[in-house]
Amino acid sequence: MRWFAYLSNGEVVGEQDEPDDISTWRRLMARCQREGLYLRNLCLVVNGIPSWCRPDAEGYWHANSAFVLLAATVDPATGESVPPGTYRRKGVGWVEGDLLHTVWAHMDGQITREPPRPVAGEEQIIWAPTLRRAHGGADERLVIMDGQARRESDGELVRQSEPRIELPRAGVVVGETD
Repeated sequence: MRWFAYLSNGEVVGEQDEPDDISTWRRLMARCQREGLYLRNLCLVVNGIPSWCRPDAEGYWHANSAFVLLAATVDPATGESVPPGTYRRKGVGWVEGDLLHTVWAHMDGQITREPPRPVAGEEQIIWAPTLRRAHGGADERLVIMDGQARRESDGELVRQSEPRIELPRAGVVVGETD
């Protein structure tokens, strides 16, 4: 399971195993801010099967998640027994309006999409420049407060004015595990 990001300069970068505490995503966030880059698209590849985010979104998100089950339980969605153990998943997503759309890859190779949730409080987002330019001042710095982009100078909310892209709905593809 690895993500791949398509940058505004045409470069494709992928997740790498990191020997220290700073993740590839955090490094990419810093690079985008430093070099004025942004993401054009993001995908999560599981067992050779890509799961794409919406292209040219307002922002892109990534996170890792892990939890430990101390006793067997029943999965409420499937009714199947889940044995004790450590479970990991990796997620990517895109921002559309005030909502974050997420795709999760689980360690068994299953890919799931969760219902959109509010973007408020999310810190792992790389924002597109359309948010910075929406108020007519491309060089003005923005701050993100409660998941909303605001001009640093006066705190005014910055909204994207361009139309939304509607993507066709597709089923979830589940690949075989290695």
